[in-house]
Amino acid sequence: MNTVKFHRINDSDNNPKKTYGLIAQEVEVVMEQHNAKDFGGILYNEEADEYTLRTSDFIAPFAKAIQEQQNIIDSLKQDNTELRTVLDTLTARVTYLES
Repeated sequence: MNTVKFHRINDSDNNPKKTYGLIAQEVEVVMEQHNAKDFGGILYNEEADEYTLRTSDFIAPFAKAIQEQQNIIDSLKQDNTELRTVLDTLTARVTYLES
């Protein structure tokens, strides 16, 4: 999904504001790819042939995704720390053997 920048034209003060959002059709494809076809954040109006997004419905899934990514980051940091320790040990042994 790509974020897009657009001017909001339906504000009550008739003063278009720049904002960022997502393309509903792209969100729909991603949700289908992840077997989340019942996601309620995408609305389609057949009469107007228009998609809209309820962005408030994204908060919990985004929070969950951030938690999952943080778990991956933490695991990779731990792996990196362990590999650095092994590397330091091996470097010290090679230095000793070469001297």
